Amino acid sequence: MDILIWDGDAPPPATDRLIILWKQFRSSNSSESIISLPEYVEAHASRFHSKFTQFVCDIGESVIDQKTVKEHLKIRENFSYWWLTLFASTRWHPHSRITEAVKLLALEEILSSRNWISIELRTDSREINQVVSKFCQQEAKMLHCDSQFSIGSNYSRPESKIWNSIFKAHLVIVRQYFQTMKVKPLPAPISVSNIMVFDHLTRLNVNAARGGEFISQYWSLLIPILKDSQKDVTWIHRFVAADETPTHQAAQKVLSALSDISNSRHYLFDSRPSIRNLTRTLFNFWNLVLARFRVRTINESFIPRNSKLNLFPLFADEWRESLIGPTAVHHLLSLGTIEETLSRQPHCPVGLYLMENQPWEMALIHAWNQSGHGKLIGVIHAPIRFWDLRFFSDPRIISDRSNDYSKFRPSPSIYAVNSPISRRLLEDSGISAQLIVDVEALMYQYLIESAKNPIGQDILILGDYFTELTNRIISLAQPILKQIRPNQTVWFKPHPLNRDNVTPIEKLGVKVTHDTLSSLFDRSSVVIAPSASTGALEAYCANKQVISILDPSTMNFSPMRHVEGAIFIANTEELLTAIQPVSTSGTSTSAPLLFLDKGLPFWKKLLD
Repeated sequence: MDILIWDGDAPPPATDRLIILWKQFRSSNSSESIISLPEYVEAHASRFHSKFTQFVCDIGESVIDQKTVKEHLKIRENFSYWWLTLFASTRWHPHSRITEAVKLLALEEILSSRNWISIELRTDSREINQVVSKFCQQEAKMLHCDSQFSIGSNYSRPESKIWNSIFKAHLVIVRQYFQTMKVKPLPAPISVSNIMVFDHLTRLNVNAARGGEFISQYWSLLIPILKDSQKDVTWIHRFVAADETPTHQAAQKVLSALSDISNSRHYLFDSRPSIRNLTRTLFNFWNLVLARFRVRTINESFIPRNSKLNLFPLFADEWRESLIGPTAVHHLLSLGTIEETLSRQPHCPVGLYLMENQPWEMALIHAWNQSGHGKLIGVIHAPIRFWDLRFFSDPRIISDRSNDYSKFRPSPSIYAVNSPISRRLLEDSGISAQLIVDVEALMYQYLIESAKNPIGQDILILGDYFTELTNRIISLAQPILKQIRPNQTVWFKPHPLNRDNVTPIEKLGVKVTHDTLSSLFDRSSVVIAPSASTGALEAYCANKQVISILDPSTMNFSPMRHVEGAIFIANTEELLTAIQPVSTSGTSTSAPLLFLDKGLPFWKKLLD
């Protein structure tokens, strides 16, 4: 049997071979000789989910020269830099290559059940070509591919690229120092903080902050409760460039005004590094450079269990970037800064942080416990998505009690979840139910009123964080623009962290808006959203007809996966069918999807 692997957006050519679609769904008239990898992955999602988390754990536990990779990367007595690498973080990003890795595992499974002779691979991805080429060599089968790629090319990088990465890493130290020169580090306060809160400098009302009022979507109704409780709260915000705070200095000015006028304490996480921190960062960085040399054969470990696929080409760039590139310096500086900051503070009984399991959070957990502070609560501010692998680990590296982060993954004392969806997924992943606490969904309390409001008539399209996914949504939705009624408007709300040009969208007759979702829900009857959008869940709870658009180039990251009444579509025809009026409301399910109560009784009990 000959096989064609088609990694393209156009329809595959007519052929009598078995066709495997890399980033397309099957059409309604597809023949039996066509298999869609995105559909196959979704049909066997639990198996591939477990296989990938096991694979990540195996890399960290792989032994090279009588030491595990985690031990080679140990930079503190009880902390391994392994947890700060981009690979171990299993970050959620279209270019993280996790999707490709999972699809390759699915491809191998499909091929194992067939007697195949050769593969024709049509792809623009050098990395996929390298993996499949090596696999065919292992299987002693023929591979035909685009001539621009050399069959079986090696995974190593030229020495010039290695030294170029090291040079850029040193530039980061200089640039970071000058960017944060005017950012004041958190001093040792005269009075003890009862609570320290760590978040991102986004979803902040900057104009209100300049006037001394702290309004944050992340914490909303919790802010006045903390203020009324008379507890001393210190807020530490991680810098994120935004229109009103494009630089560290601009952010510092806003937080200084907020602190001075409101008599509260607000600081930037990314403060001016001390000479000691700069020296230690350089020392740790060169230890990582040496460690990379010691584990130079790690590419041989990137073969999943019971597999012949070597997936290292997919992750080679981020592995190099994590150990000897600018990312390594950024992570080391963050680690050193938060260690110095927390070690100077008197004992703090409670810490809260926005939990997304990013590298800076691993550094925070280590530094918090190393400094002897109290319980640290990871606040999961949006429902967890099944395929957001940042929240999932192999059971071997989960420990409820150990602070030895050279072996176990850093984790908070308590997981605060605002949705039964998150609780179920965490418990299924191996987290003890006793460590999970239900709290009200702070960002979504407006839904209590939105669900009661009359249904509007407009159509709302939500943008994605990633521009390429937004473009696909707009492309699929274009045909509905010809069918809207004269009194009906189609609105487009960009993702708040995506500042790309929206002029092409406006030229289609769609009105771009930055209004709040609550006001847009009041006008709308139908919400079209990326499958990964939390906005889809919000619209569902607001009693809207929600249509989530699947993207075959990635996986189903929807928080509404397995929610009764959720509508997922893959093409324009399905969208046109789904957008027809329906009589049932989105909130027909008997189980709540978010914990909603403006009195915040769960939060008050947790922080009492």
